[in-house]
Amino acid sequence: MTDITKYRNMSLTHDVYTAGHLLTKEITPGIELSMAQLAELLIMEKIKDMKLEDKLASYKRPQIKKQSKQKKKGKGHV
Repeated sequence: MTDITKYRNMSLTHDVYTAGHLLTKEITPGIELSMAQLAELLIMEKIKDMKLEDKLASYKRPQIKKQSKQKKKGKGHV
């Protein structure tokens, strides 16, 4: 099971996923990167480009919102 204290999840459209594969081949020819590695590389490059390292060090990430579980009414419930 994934360690939710260390990893998060993100969804990509099919077009963005395809573009990511193309970008991976252009950025790192001969080296296969996962989508997670590509996202990490691009995000950290942008942080450096924008000189946000100090701000990142003190940034508090948003809390995970817990969703309430609602019981689904099945057939036969009145």
